[in-house]
Amino acid sequence: MKIVSWNCRGGFRNKFKYLLDQDVDIYIIQECENPVLTQDSDYRKFASNYIWIGDNMKGLGVFAKDTIKLKNNEWKTYGIEWCISCNINNQIDLIAVWACGNYIEDFYTYLQIYYDRLE
Repeated sequence: MKIVSWNCRGGFRNKFKYLLDQDVDIYIIQECENPVLTQDSDYRKFASNYIWIGDNMKGLGVFAKDTIKLKNNEWKTYGIEWCISCNINNQIDLIAVWACGNYIEDFYTYLQIYYDRLE
């Protein structure tokens, strides 16, 4: 399984097309737009299988091929702002992070809280 993480620094609806020729299963994209709010139909098509969190047009997204089962674990974040925990194909738990601010301490705390689930 190939996973790519990219902080696109906004405007992902204009940048995702550069990724389409890659054989990637899952993209973790920081600073991307909410696919529901975009007017770009190609971006919405690209985002047919995703989980997104954020504020209006800027957030964190996990985008997967349509053949991959992506399920939000909905683990409580305890105030950690930019973190998505999801399950891939009922086999792997993935944690996607947009690390900013006190990210080292925040992410360490999050990992300690869910350590038993991640073993």
